[in-house]
Amino acid sequence: MASNTVTKIDATERSTLRVSIAFATEGGVAQTPAAATWTLTDLAGTVINNRENVTIGSLASSVAVYLQGADLQIVDQANPFEWRIFTVRWTDTNGRAVVDSIRFRVLNEKAVT
Repeated sequence: MASNTVTKIDATERSTLRVSIAFATEGGVAQTPAAATWTLTDLAGTVINNRENVTIGSLASSVAVYLQGADLQIVDQANPFEWRIFTVRWTDTNGRAVVDSIRFRVLNEKAVT
């Protein structure tokens, strides 16, 4: 995940979405962070499925986080889709705090044809 990059991703409600995270310096050199967490919210900032500051336990220069079930559930079934924001916060090897996020849509499974 590069800073200030918005990636278009669609996930179908109650499916599984793999979020790949590559930790790197500002110069693009891969590094393993000292610590990392992630949070899942809607556009209003409401935390989805209690997924706030979830610790990424097995740290490496790249990791995968899997969202599934209630992580990808439509709150209002009248909506054809709802937006989610996946935010990762990590501390680099120099002790600097880094925050990055992606925005994606969860498609209502009833509306998917």
